[in-house]
Amino acid sequence: TVPNQVQDGGSAINDLGVIAGQFEDANNIYHGFVREPDGKITPFDVLGAGTEAGQGTIAWSLNLEGATAGAYVDEGNTEHGFVRSHDGVVSTFDPPGSISTMVCEETCLNREGQIAGFYADSSRVFHGFLREQDGTIKVFDAPGAAGFTGAASINDEGAIGGYFQDAKGINHGFIRTRDGNFSTFHVPGGGTSAGQGTAVFSINLFAAATGSFLDAHNVLHGYSRSPLGSFTTFNARDAGTGASQGTRPSTNNAEGDVAGWWIDANNLNHGFVWYSDQRHSSEGDSGQDQ
Repeated sequence: TVPNQVQDGGSAINDLGVIAGQFEDANNIYHGFVREPDGKITPFDVLGAGTEAGQGTIAWSLNLEGATAGAYVDEGNTEHGFVRSHDGVVSTFDPPGSISTMVCEETCLNREGQIAGFYADSSRVFHGFLREQDGTIKVFDAPGAAGFTGAASINDEGAIGGYFQDAKGINHGFIRTRDGNFSTFHVPGGGTSAGQGTAVFSINLFAAATGSFLDAHNVLHGYSRSPLGSFTTFNARDAGTGASQGTRPSTNNAEGDVAGWWIDANNLNHGFVWYSDQRHSSEGDSGQDQ
């Protein structure tokens, strides 16, 4: 627990046991923090972060070097990106033309210091971006995108997973390789009406992707996509089957195991782990239904 906080939460942990996250103080202002394996907690605020309710600093991602990346909201309620080195040096950034910059959550800063995310331009069109460690920013749109491309994860090889909306408002997943080539896909069973379809939330070291797909009845289901493009779909045991209920994966590891949450018939959230080799499920939290 961060001292003098009202609410706090870790967003990411690296293989050395360092944790990054954010906390909300008594005035509903957000502050980032880093927790070392020995328990030492270092709070931090990005210069330029606002000091009113709902503003401040949010740390989403953490790499093996102990660097953190996330977003901060300024006094005008505009969102910007930042990266903070393990020794506390902070750089802020926005892609050219951005009116709101979002560093995506949890797995969006790799070991090389590359950062993925998306931003809105003045026409409220959303584009993906890749920020290199030297500060260079590459902007991209997935093939077939019409108004929205969202980068949601980057692995240590520089491959980016995310999703986009087509002209009918249907979501499709994509993988963007380090050299800028795209593969796009739609999980079988994904709905084909506006707002339905496929989203990628995480890509692992070997380019296996996980995320959710929304079916024709607006129920969420989980999937894992292999590097070769085959799909395995799953539902957490007891996940709800009503609209906006179901299974929502968040991250996957090098073994292809998936963690996330599921929403029951009473619209309550629970955590789950889905194991790719079906060896077992997280006791009490989820099951798997392939």
